[in-house]
Amino acid sequence: MKENKANKKGRKLLWGTVIITMILSFMFFYVLYCSNNKYMTREEKAIHGLLYADGSYESFPVYYLSREWEYYPDALLTPEDDLDKYYFRYISIGEYGGMELGNSERSPYGSGTYRLKIMLPAEQHTYGLYLPEIFSAYNLYVDGVLVGQMGNPDPDHYVERTQNRMFTFKANTSLEILIAVTDKSSASPGIQSVPVFGNPLKINTIRGIAVFINSSVFTLIILVLAFSVWAFFKTRSRANVLFAGVCLCVLGYTCYPLLHTYLALRIQPWFSVEMLFYFLAFPAMLLLEYEITGQKYKWMAWGGSCYSCGRSWGYACRDFCRGNGDRSSFLWYFSGN
Repeated sequence: MKENKANKKGRKLLWGTVIITMILSFMFFYVLYCSNNKYMTREEKAIHGLLYADGSYESFPVYYLSREWEYYPDALLTPEDDLDKYYFRYISIGEYGGMELGNSERSPYGSGTYRLKIMLPAEQHTYGLYLPEIFSAYNLYVDGVLVGQMGNPDPDHYVERTQNRMFTFKANTSLEILIAVTDKSSASPGIQSVPVFGNPLKINTIRGIAVFINSSVFTLIILVLAFSVWAFFKTRSRANVLFAGVCLCVLGYTCYPLLHTYLALRIQPWFSVEMLFYFLAFPAMLLLEYEITGQKYKWMAWGGSCYSCGRSWGYACRDFCRGNGDRSSFLWYFSGN
């Protein structure tokens, strides 16, 4: 009888913990949705490819360029091209997962050009444009001048690279932003993260906060991982090893934003490595739970591990099989070309 009562209390405590965790998680996600939603910020949004950025330079807000870019599909354009000869439509950033514009019969890969015009105060000032990672190569033109390049978007000399980049330039009255993008193999072709425009100091402050949070989390996980390893050598407990494994998986996944802040990387093998750590974290937690509680979830953990490895390396194999130039060889990714 006492054991049954203890089991009932244990189950009630478990379900109570699960329910409270879910409620707190929903509240946390809702706060993030309201406070960190780049599509619902209060500043003006572009309409039909035109943004009016009013106000003095000192009070100039940060603009999240999320709405109604002119998008020219299947065209890698430059400012010298006559844009009136090309078909375009207005899209929001992230509206489509690729360059096919929702047409399932088309390939999501290829080239495309994004264009936005911004009306500015009459005085000349220095402005900044922050571009989160764009898949997977692009040229950035501002008022007809090439101010930045990541990789090489020329389809005949294609080189993929992704990195979070910040560009600064002087402008007055108006400016035109033109981003010509090519992608041949990534999971999210084109511009999927919202660019940011405004005072360079304010943009760098936002970037600095994000880097600080990512670095703090990264450092905390390293400390917890080190403590778990130390605890294992002290206690020889398998639970400490499994907990260190969970920390290692989370560490491998959370280092991705920091890598793309400082380094220009290829899509592969780094994307597959990130996904591998992400998917392995879940079966690692199941194994840890099995070790602590003795519940018979071990088969689920091993099955999840096999699924995670298959899913992660499936991304890499998919890209290798596309036959994009020399990419048919595994050695291409490690050749340094």
